[in-house]
This record gives sequence, C-alpha cells and structure tokens, in this order.
Amino acid sequence: MKYYCDNWIPCSDRLPETSGRYLVSRTDYDGVNDKIVHFVEVLDFNLYSELDIEFWKTDVDAWQPLPEPWEGDNE
Repeated sequence: MKYYCDNWIPCSDRLPETSGRYLVSRTDYDGVNDKIVHFVEVLDFNLYSELDIEFWKTDVDAWQPLPEPWEGDNE
C-alpha cells in the first residue's frame, strides 16, 4: 500500500516555483551514499535568488509537493 505520491521531479528538470511544503530526496555524501528523504518547508522562496537556487541544485536531487491533507469520510 502506498501512502504518498510518487511523482519525483529531478532538480535538473525544474525547481519549485513557489514557497510551500515539499518532500526532497538527496544523497548523503558521508562515504555511504545513502538516499535520504526530508520534509522541507520553504518560506519566501525566490526562483531568482542565487542562494535559493544553490540549495536546490546542490543539496537536493529531486522534489515533490506534498499531497493535500486527508479529509476523511464525510458520511
């Protein structure tokens, strides 16, 4: 059973365009090369900021927006 959306977007293809909550996948370069998934909340994201772009291009391999919260059964 899958509980999340599996729509990874490589940073080499495109970056997020707005602030928001994202899942990010990155490789941990501590000699083990583990794949790590993090939750990241991006505030005041600026697609034209070199600092913001550097984070996405150097620290993140791929990303995806979080799905909408579960509403439950309305019956």
